[in-house]
Amino acid sequence: MKKIFCILGITFFALSIISGCKGDKGDPGINGADGRDGRDGNANVKVIFFTIFSSNWLVDANGDIYFNRFVSTSILNRSVVDSGLVLVYYDASPNQTRNVWAGLPLTTTTTSASIFELYFYEIGNIQIARRSPTISANNLRITKNYKAVIIPPAAISLLNGVNTNDHDAVMRRINLSE
Repeated sequence: MKKIFCILGITFFALSIISGCKGDKGDPGINGADGRDGRDGNANVKVIFFTIFSSNWLVDANGDIYFNRFVSTSILNRSVVDSGLVLVYYDASPNQTRNVWAGLPLTTTTTSASIFELYFYEIGNIQIARRSPTISANNLRITKNYKAVIIPPAAISLLNGVNTNDHDAVMRRINLSE
């Protein structure tokens, strides 16, 4: 008899769990308070900062100086090289509290010399070059801070109508801060 009650009890319990409660669906609960919105950025655009120290510049066979900055190929890949954009800026005010970024290529002319500063890029590499027809390579070797903004093809349309030499305008358009 105990066995029968035990079997009936287990069966009743199992049936009550399987069938569960039935009824109309209740009203939804109230929504929680919205969180504070953060500033939207652009996850696809990458910014790389680097410093070239005076001792890091290399001299080529023509006496011009250059520097190679290797960048991860996952960031500077075939897609960016073929259809994207890489912008390079240097800190034109390294001793100031706020950076003033100037876009490359750049020509600086004084009464005695001209200095040409430009850049090239390929998969996984950005090369900065400084050249002058009147200044020796050793005198062009100075420490400078650079910023590379790497923009993949999907984000290139963000810069429509923007002067890409204007660092602040570019950063505003792609919603990135310094």
